[in-house]
Amino acid sequence: MALVSKSREIPKGDCSVGVVVLVKKEKAEVRIDSAPCQGCKHSASCALWAVGDSTNTLWAHNKVGARVGDSVRVALSPGEKTKTACLLYLLPSICIVAGVLLGQPILGVALGVEPILGGAIGALIGFGFGLLPAIVVARRGGTLPVVVEVIKEG
Repeated sequence: MALVSKSREIPKGDCSVGVVVLVKKEKAEVRIDSAPCQGCKHSASCALWAVGDSTNTLWAHNKVGARVGDSVRVALSPGEKTKTACLLYLLPSICIVAGVLLGQPILGVALGVEPILGGAIGALIGFGFGLLPAIVVARRGGTLPVVVEVIKEG
């Protein structure tokens, strides 16, 4: 089988090679040939898009039109890694702290409980609000890796 010229500019992020096992609309489920942790300094990023219990299969935007059985290169740009980290870690952390700071005086007085309990309730509420943007972006597929090249047609 010949090399295929369907490719996009490969982002500077880490790349993995895999085989497309399912195509739905403009997304592809890709089975990574080796464990994501091998040879990848940002292996934790792959686990975020894992399908089911397997970290060897992930969803990716299929912008090059790969089909089931094609060998493909999947990448996640550094900008997407930063965006994902902010959505999953930074924003919820800030919201938790804000929830504690607002919950102690406001919820403690409003509910008539100890300020520490108001702070704990505020932290839980803040955590929930902090995760909402991540859930919305994830449902829209905003931070998925991208199939950047079809290496070999299947």
